[in-house]
Amino acid sequence: EKSQQVNENIYCIVSTKWWSAWCNYSGFDSNESLIKNEYVEPGPISNEPLFDERGMLRIDVVENDDYVVIPNGVWKLIQGWYGGGPAIKRRLLSGDVPHLEIHFIRVEVRLVIQDSGEPDSALSSSNHKNTIIELSRLDTIEQGWLSIVKATGMKEIMNTAVRVWVKPAERDHFVPATGGLHDEAFWRRTKSILDAEKDIESWSMIDTSSNMNQTLNSLLSEGLRWGALVECKIGGKTSRYAWPRDALKHRWRLRIKSGDIIDAKDSEGRWFDSVVRQVKEVQIHVHFRGWAARWDTWVDRFDEDSIQPLFTHTTNWRKFKKGDACEIRSEEEKRALWYEARVLEVYPSDDPKIKDDYVLVQAMIAGHQTLSGPSKPRKLSTQSESLAKMGTHIKRARTPIQQSNNHYLSSSSSGKLSPSYTNTTQTISSRSYKTTTSRFLSQSYGRPHHKGTPPAPGAVGLSNLGNTCFMNSMLQCLSHTKQLREYFLNAERVQSELNEDNPLGSGGNIARAYADFISDSWSGDYAIIVPTILKKAVGQQASQFLGYQQQDSQEFMSYLLDGLHEDLNRVRKKPYIETLESNGRPDQVVANESWDRFQLRNKSIIIDTFYGLLRSHITCPNCGHESITFDPYNTLSLPLPSAKIRRITITLSRADGSRPTKYLVQLSSRDTITQLKQGLARISGETDIDINNLDICDIWSHRIQKCYKNNQSIEHIKSNDILVAFELSTTNYLPHTQNNQDDDDAITVETNRTKSKTVDIYFGRPTSLAHNGTMAAITARSGASSGAMNTKRSHNYQLFGSPFRLSYDEATTCRMLRAAIARRVQRYVKFYGENKEPYRLVISSDAGTRCIAELPCNDTFAYEVIDRHQLTLEFSYEAQRDTFDQTEEEALDIDASAAGSGGRDTKKKKLTRYC
Repeated sequence: EKSQQVNENIYCIVSTKWWSAWCNYSGFDSNESLIKNEYVEPGPISNEPLFDERGMLRIDVVENDDYVVIPNGVWKLIQGWYGGGPAIKRRLLSGDVPHLEIHFIRVEVRLVIQDSGEPDSALSSSNHKNTIIELSRLDTIEQGWLSIVKATGMKEIMNTAVRVWVKPAERDHFVPATGGLHDEAFWRRTKSILDAEKDIESWSMIDTSSNMNQTLNSLLSEGLRWGALVECKIGGKTSRYAWPRDALKHRWRLRIKSGDIIDAKDSEGRWFDSVVRQVKEVQIHVHFRGWAARWDTWVDRFDEDSIQPLFTHTTNWRKFKKGDACEIRSEEEKRALWYEARVLEVYPSDDPKIKDDYVLVQAMIAGHQTLSGPSKPRKLSTQSESLAKMGTHIKRARTPIQQSNNHYLSSSSSGKLSPSYTNTTQTISSRSYKTTTSRFLSQSYGRPHHKGTPPAPGAVGLSNLGNTCFMNSMLQCLSHTKQLREYFLNAERVQSELNEDNPLGSGGNIARAYADFISDSWSGDYAIIVPTILKKAVGQQASQFLGYQQQDSQEFMSYLLDGLHEDLNRVRKKPYIETLESNGRPDQVVANESWDRFQLRNKSIIIDTFYGLLRSHITCPNCGHESITFDPYNTLSLPLPSAKIRRITITLSRADGSRPTKYLVQLSSRDTITQLKQGLARISGETDIDINNLDICDIWSHRIQKCYKNNQSIEHIKSNDILVAFELSTTNYLPHTQNNQDDDDAITVETNRTKSKTVDIYFGRPTSLAHNGTMAAITARSGASSGAMNTKRSHNYQLFGSPFRLSYDEATTCRMLRAAIARRVQRYVKFYGENKEPYRLVISSDAGTRCIAELPCNDTFAYEVIDRHQLTLEFSYEAQRDTFDQTEEEALDIDASAAGSGGRDTKKKKLTRYC
């Protein structure tokens, strides 16, 4: 197969379970070239467990744990030999560092209601499955645009003017049961004019006038989940706005009335919170609060450049806290004079009808008096026009007022009271490179940071961009590393040490992105940070971080610190240095010299903060020569001790066909399968269980994937394995009769267990390529084999239900085996009349999916016809519907040991079934 791999950009995803089974069966990647008898055929490729209920690749799949990636040429070979699928093809994303696109972009689509301009929830609630589509980042923008429009299912809109709006979604917006974006907070926020304005502006319109032949990777570059709104142009209506969302955005302008508070811009281009004095048709009279009436002006209510909703262009600075800075107007002077002031206290209003608070404010002029006398505290409404935001009227440079004995005055002129906030704000305000050099990667249609005040300096959330928990956890740790944080908050120092010419660095991109991340996180302006730019910067240097697969947190930290070091390395020209040996000198001397040599090539804030020396002492066993060196390191990998106790969930399936029971067995991590069987027998309390008659198997995709040997360690059991212990009967039964079920009427013959064999029994229904149940019975194998590996196989059955295992020996006839199977399935299979089976019992291969022959109903010995194949109970579609009770077949009794615990930490498995 390796020789058939072709050099192309297409790769395929295969279930790890199937791939491992095939590798074991075929000897691939092992020293053994022959197929080993103890491994069963893997059967057709089964990738179905990798998909969710929508038929899309599950978001939570992990490489090597759930899937492996193989070249397309290898896929063609194995798919030609075994069939099955479905094919999951992925292509390489081009760029500076090509990487494989594992997950497509998921887009949920909604229509915009023409009358209201808001998203229509009926499209998703009626049939949400059809409104979520997948788009490849390698699709063109035009292809993505058309797919979104077509997803609405309304053909008539293709002939009208259409706009498409997109917005990336947070993890919290998704409903776990459906995976849909049914959180209405994502689609609309209409509690206030401000919320409606922000909601509309959070969406970005796809510009169809730009280059539509570019890939979606240049447009929807962030995250895995997006929402899309499809908007049709309003036709046949007289409206100032031709599009519903434009009308929605400006609907508040039609409702402006006298007394409303809005944001308004003065003639100098500054925005102030303002009061509407009068309204005349489309003209409104605006008064700027805190300014004389002579500055009032008339504006057009539809002029977007003059008025906007409150707090869209201003801040809610009137929400005072004790110690805040502001400006206060004198109350006695004919000519209004403004002074710096501090809030001494905040009082709630005594009148419940009045929502405005009161503040006790004291004017300060560096400890001097006002023109009217000593500055006395004044109690004013927070909405008083005698108050103004700092910097409104006082034009001089705002320098911090000197501290006095009054603890209310220990703040900078920025109004930030906390010393941490004050220092951080002053430092960040001195940044000179952020707006010019930090945005080195396009952030088109990306998520902005979420505005808000964090509960403490630096206590911001980090948005999950799609399986980026590994990155966010490490960024939080590094953000709160004091020395590193203080360095990156000093913008001038970062800029001066930036080494853009280092061939081992990123041209300064990682350092700039991280500096932006730190300054934004500690600015006090954001509650949630979206680290898109930083993720892209690291991904350009380490391609494994470009996609959205789960990665290792420590590995990300290593790449990030290494990238920061090279971008900030103060050494421009690195000299050649040799390894330093101790040669009998004291360790302190050698260590100091080793560190000095190391810094000849490496000198940065990362080296200063995170690096040390590791003493290495090696002695030659032959000549006794000793070598002592001091090697630089920044991480020390230590093994985690394995858990001493292993909790394993396992289902016991008794030979009598009774309902299976789930147990939780606790074992030592070093125990074997034998100890697992003993523990199961002990905890079940069943005295008649012989552990020698138990086979512990791994069930996957309706087939028995693996049977564990007694001497195998339980460490071979993976966290997502579904274990079933099948009890193998030591008796052979006479033909099955439903009217005679008593043990006294069943004649048994003891068998020799050492000569017994096992056979796996599956449930299958015919595929479209197979017979429909009326095919004549084949009573002899007639030379049929499992098929040569170079011949494409056709599969007769689609498997369903939970498989089981029986034992038989040299004395077991086909008639006896049929009766034993009938007894085993009688709990959930309804028979037609007396002794009439609703299924055909056939000998099968390829893990029960390919028919070889029908099992005879005579006294032929079973071992003569079964050999190493399986048995499949073939149900027609009608028989499966009428006689197979799926609810009872899936039902399990839950033992007290497993109740409420969820068992061992298995994932993606239902509690009531093991297949």
